Amino acid sequence: MDPNPETSTNLKVADLFKEHSKEWDNNLIETLFPLLMESIMSINPSVWGGEDARIWLKKTFGPYSAKPCYFAALEHKQSNDQVPHSITHDWVQDVWKVPMAPKLKLFIWKAKRGTPPNGENLAIRQIVSSPKCIHCDESESLLHLFFTCLFAKQVWELLPVSEGIQGLPPTSFHAGWKAI
Repeated sequence: MDPNPETSTNLKVADLFKEHSKEWDNNLIETLFPLLMESIMSINPSVWGGEDARIWLKKTFGPYSAKPCYFAALEHKQSNDQVPHSITHDWVQDVWKVPMAPKLKLFIWKAKRGTPPNGENLAIRQIVSSPKCIHCDESESLLHLFFTCLFAKQVWELLPVSEGIQGLPPTSFHAGWKAI
């Protein structure tokens, strides 16, 4: 291996190990990365011999930035979404033209996109250990939080409207918002 980092264009982590082992080659690391040696040496290599691979493929050049990470996560979320894509939202009619406080409009817009914190979202982000509702121990999704939880149903019954809320329980937050 060429110890000059300027001519070593495809240097891999595996190249920094002693031959046929998983031990760091101290001399090579000190030659190539003298300022990073302490950080590199603090990493414990895999004892099972995992393959060396590039794990970030979205942007292979330039400095690291969080922006491509955000778009990659968003792309991954959209590909894994369980919400049927046949639902179309008329954001102007469904949210922005409804006569209510701007902060409620923003909240409903976020809810229709599935972003407000709830048990399921927080459990996915590993902020809470369990996605259970604090009122009934069922999984706390937005649909559950606003429409199917016994506590939410009691709140809807207290609304001072003569017709009540029609069409509950809905099958999605979007359907529940339409019913309201």
